[in-house]
Amino acid sequence: MALNCAQAVDLLLQGIASDQVNLVRESWQDLHKSKETSAMEIKRRLLNNIWETVPQGPSARYFGVLLAILHELDPQEFCKEVKRLSNTSLTPLHRLTLNLLAQRCNDLPSAYVSDQTPLYVSNEIDNKTAAVGLLSKWSVTPGICLDGVTRIDVIAQNRHLDYLGLYSPYYSRIVLTWDLDNERGLIRWLRKLRLEQTFYHEVGHHVLGHLDRGQVPEQEKEADRYAARLLKRSRPITVLTIRILLWPYFFYRRVKSVRAQ
Repeated sequence: MALNCAQAVDLLLQGIASDQVNLVRESWQDLHKSKETSAMEIKRRLLNNIWETVPQGPSARYFGVLLAILHELDPQEFCKEVKRLSNTSLTPLHRLTLNLLAQRCNDLPSAYVSDQTPLYVSNEIDNKTAAVGLLSKWSVTPGICLDGVTRIDVIAQNRHLDYLGLYSPYYSRIVLTWDLDNERGLIRWLRKLRLEQTFYHEVGHHVLGHLDRGQVPEQEKEADRYAARLLKRSRPITVLTIRILLWPYFFYRRVKSVRAQ
């Protein structure tokens, strides 16, 4: 097993260097199959004085990647390794990387959804319980599949973010943005509905094996169709009501499209 983990790390770093998303993704999944052994292999890689020399080429990214992987595999071992590395003669670049990643030492999962996927909720979100409750509920929607999703992050929405959700094919990670406005009534309900649909959409990218990070229109349509199926199973009455209310609009669009042809 140790040899397999070593090979997986080699392939992952190779994928990082050559920007091969599929190679990184497959290697990452292999490492997750044996977390304890993989963590030991990552620690062995970090026990190297190469980090005290000026990095060349893509190797500049390897230090941060190895640390980030270790955090995902074993947060406690990650904290120990951060402490050890803090007392070594790292290059300025690697020192900066270490200081940034050291902030994750207190970054523990808020919960585990679907019995296996760690859910991290940002400290900026006051009502973490609500976020955990919703994601826990949506994660058991009939037909959903979170196998292979390494983590789900819920972060605060702000004006600098141009997305509601994001799927990272490199590490099979899902990011959702949480609106901090304390709206009530219909607006609050609509935002929850939009967030749920976004969650299903990003899961769809994962299940369907999309690797282009939202750059292919057809893949976006496929993820939308996946989300629509899950939303119908999660909220059958809501979806039926919306379809009935919007039927005249869709009928008008269809007639207009036929006439245009």
